[in-house]
Order: sequence, then structure tokens, then C-alpha cells
Amino acid sequence: MARKSIKPFYDSKEWKNVRNQKMLSVNYRCEKCDGVAEEVHHIIELNESNISNPIVTLNTDNLVALCRVCHNKEHGRFKKSNIKFDKKGNMIKY
Repeated sequence: MARKSIKPFYDSKEWKNVRNQKMLSVNYRCEKCDGVAEEVHHIIELNESNISNPIVTLNTDNLVALCRVCHNKEHGRFKKSNIKFDKKGNMIKY
């Protein structure tokens, strides 16, 4: 989840429009694995110092459409655990 300081950006009409534009431009396909994209990732990570910069926040050249699994990999989530995910991003129970 986004930090509180940047969360309002993700609720903005501008972000929702650009996000939809990006997803449509790639036909809702993950740009890493060609699975079903569910999330739009900022290549240059958003933070308090760049949240007001539209070149970072709203520029489609700084965005990549990803499935949940690829988005988790981009952020290094669950790296040190034995948690596994299926192609839909659902956790696989052992």
C-alpha cells in the first residue's frame, strides 16, 4: 500500500485516467510475462520529493503494466520467505 503522503495521488482522477490509458495501450497484458496485467508500476518510484512532478507521476514512459506476481518481484516482496504465487498472483498453500 502506498505511504500516507502519496496515497492521495493514487486516488486522483489524473492517476486513474493515466492508469487506464496505460492498461488499454497494452491490452491489459503484463509487460514482463504477458500474463493479465492488474497493476501499473512506476519505474521511477514515487516518493515525497517527486510526487508533484508529472514527468514522474503521470508520464506513460515511466509506467509499466504488470501482473501481481511481476509487480511483487519488482518490489522485492516476499523475497526471503518460502511463499509462492500462481500465475494469477494467488498465494500457493503448502
